[in-house]
Amino acid sequence: PEIYKYLCLSVHYRSSFSVDDEKIIQVIDSLRRIYEALESCHFIMKGEENNLPAADKNLVKFLQDLDQKIEESMDDDFNSSEMIASLFLGVRFFNQMNFIKKKKNPEIISSCFYFYNWMKKYAQISALFNEEPESFLDFLNEMSIKIKNIDKNKMIALIAKREEARLNKDWTSADLIKNELHALGVELRDGQKRNWEIRL
Repeated sequence: PEIYKYLCLSVHYRSSFSVDDEKIIQVIDSLRRIYEALESCHFIMKGEENNLPAADKNLVKFLQDLDQKIEESMDDDFNSSEMIASLFLGVRFFNQMNFIKKKKNPEIISSCFYFYNWMKKYAQISALFNEEPESFLDFLNEMSIKIKNIDKNKMIALIAKREEARLNKDWTSADLIKNELHALGVELRDGQKRNWEIRL
């Protein structure tokens, strides 16, 4: 349902509506980026709710500008496609700040709360982005594995083998395995909570 709802709202209701494999793949990729941002917020915000300072001023300004743009879009004959595009711009801006890779501090925590609440405001309007992030990302990964016809057991074994090579500082073997995974359509993301994704 989440994929279908996103697909519907990303097209203006007066426009013709067609679905093909390429469009579905685009939606899956977009939802992955959005839910990765929400998952990052969950991870950073956990247990951190009291005595927080103001959020990053650049993030606040960017999202407030998008609020204005979204309001104009919705007043313009319920242009939901522009609303979705604006939300994705907000997600991209947040992801580029890369808080998940930085040492947690009060401003980062506050910024995550600000972004998360901003997204949830539009989740209520759109009936989107209300899935549990970790579970939904697992679902998207499983779907992506099937789309690419990847042998999951082989993929997991190769990722574990590469981690072992990295621990042993066998960089040549690690690079060879990385290239093998890349050929399968698996993109490695070292140092991140989710250390791989499927390229669609």
